[in-house]
Amino acid sequence: MAQGKYIPGNWWKPQLFFMTAQVNGSPVYFFFDAVVRAEHSQEMIITRHPVQDATNIADHAYRSPARLVLEIAMSDAVAQYMPLSSSQMSAPYTSDISKSKSAYRTFLDLEKQRAALQVTTRLNTYNNMIIQSLRPVEEQETLYALNCTMILEEILVAQIGTTTNMLIPLNPTQKGLQPTEAVSSAIGAKAIPLAVPPSQYTQYDNLWGNQFVDENSVGPSSTNLYGGSGYNMSN
Repeated sequence: MAQGKYIPGNWWKPQLFFMTAQVNGSPVYFFFDAVVRAEHSQEMIITRHPVQDATNIADHAYRSPARLVLEIAMSDAVAQYMPLSSSQMSAPYTSDISKSKSAYRTFLDLEKQRAALQVTTRLNTYNNMIIQSLRPVEEQETLYALNCTMILEEILVAQIGTTTNMLIPLNPTQKGLQPTEAVSSAIGAKAIPLAVPPSQYTQYDNLWGNQFVDENSVGPSSTNLYGGSGYNMSN
């Protein structure tokens, strides 16, 4: 017995279930007196739209966040678990004379702070878990204990990359194509002519390597962007 509290026989062995949080750059461990039940959920969402043949089917499925449901128990009559390893700093449940109340308030603080936790279980270790809900049940038998369902869900973390789209100039005169045909060939579709203001004629002239009409050009000697004859914009 320590301070009049019961010490289970296996209290000095490594625990199978515990949570870890980073506090001021150092890991702090949160242990439970008991985990009555643990429910793991890890699902893959598969899209329901048809998939074209010879495509990467992995692109049509994505992993949902991991979900963990723990039914935990804390007792005022049991001494707080202290790990043997000096590298594991255990979170003290000392905010209240009742260890069960103190533990519940500690879990509430972790939930309010949206703390990203690493949760170690017998089957798996989960990273970036956040407490979604705490559901304690108070009964006559739990006057000096805590029976609580803790639901944790993973925050998916992704690295986003950016790419720069570059316009590759096409020179239709080298392929014997008109500008409209060259664009159609490049995009595999029929190009839709757009109105080009005179101020941009020089820009498109450099792009296509042709001479375009401007405000002062006259007659059919110039070739416009869409492969037609030139015209006088001032008329």
